[in-house]
Amino acid sequence: MKGQISLDEGAVSYQRFGDLDSCNDSWNKVAGGETYLSSGYLELLQTSIPGLKPQYYLLNEGEETIGIVYFQEYPFVAIQSFNSFKSDDATGLTKLLRRIVSSLVSFNAVANGNMILTGPYGFAFVESVPLAKQLKILTHIFELAIAETRKRTKISLHFLKELTEDQDALRGPWFEQSKFYRFTVQPTMHFQVRPEWNTMDDYLQAIKSKYRVRYRKARKRALPIVKKRLLPAEILEHEDTIHRLYKQVIDQSSFNLMEVDRKYFGNLAELLGDRFTLNAYFNGDKLIGYMSFIDTPDVLEAHFTGIDQEENRNFDLYLNMLFDLVEEAIKRQKKILNLSRTALEIKSSIGATPVSMYCYLRHQNPALNSLLPMIFRFLYKEDEWVQRIPFKDESGT
Repeated sequence: MKGQISLDEGAVSYQRFGDLDSCNDSWNKVAGGETYLSSGYLELLQTSIPGLKPQYYLLNEGEETIGIVYFQEYPFVAIQSFNSFKSDDATGLTKLLRRIVSSLVSFNAVANGNMILTGPYGFAFVESVPLAKQLKILTHIFELAIAETRKRTKISLHFLKELTEDQDALRGPWFEQSKFYRFTVQPTMHFQVRPEWNTMDDYLQAIKSKYRVRYRKARKRALPIVKKRLLPAEILEHEDTIHRLYKQVIDQSSFNLMEVDRKYFGNLAELLGDRFTLNAYFNGDKLIGYMSFIDTPDVLEAHFTGIDQEENRNFDLYLNMLFDLVEEAIKRQKKILNLSRTALEIKSSIGATPVSMYCYLRHQNPALNSLLPMIFRFLYKEDEWVQRIPFKDESGT
């Protein structure tokens, strides 16, 4: 579908696609080197999440492509998405009410962004497009996406996921004016790789003695474990176990909306080649865990992890995976190791710090929309954690 958006600055034309086969080059020109906005990754995702209905918008001024916008349609069922209900320590009436309310909160939603990732992967513009113009365009495209979704299903929730702190400061007030409810869930965790580090020993010299002792103990406990990078054919061979371990991890997260199928990891390895790594951890012949990551120019992006929880206790498996990621980031001379959400305290214990991300939510019914803040605060149980500070030159425990 094609159309035009009339702005004070002039008209912007748009094209809507259900897939990216016919506009790969134009799309990727704007996406640049961002893996999670690339046409290849988005097409892979489209085949990896059952029932996912994406919308892709290509924006042009004259012959020049100036922006891209990405939406996902999905059903939101609170009792399935708020996994904290499974371990909720609330008792009595509060727990009962949470379960009753969550069972009633079920909507079809359209989201600008990516529901399986942490980060701002819903739109991009070329640098020449001013911020105010971007916001006007996004507002129009959001309404177009909502109208398109309503042709197929009853749509109730409109979701913007998600903005960094800098983006939120610039764009957030605009969406709040449009009656979106601003909220945060768990922060993402970033590990800053210091430029003077060349080896893991440099990192160990920078942390306090008790954290070095902890490091050595964890490494000693993991001595029986063999780590191996899996080739695409080996990922395929182990895909059932990889998916089962992936499920064990995401089922423990406090908030989860979508999950990928068992073919995802093998397909991702084929797509990205050497840029994608899946390191498997074996106890004898048994695959007990894995960590995956994506290599980008300045950032090592930790991707999905799978862990056998019983084996994790036996070998400090997850802690050793985090140390392995730190070592990879140092070896590859990255500036940042992006560890995403979940397990915040243990990530902080190796030196990662929280970075807030902001989401916006709106219900089409004005009365229900006014209740969204109260409903969200009632249903979402934030994980409590203590930020650890392992470095000698920083204060903290």
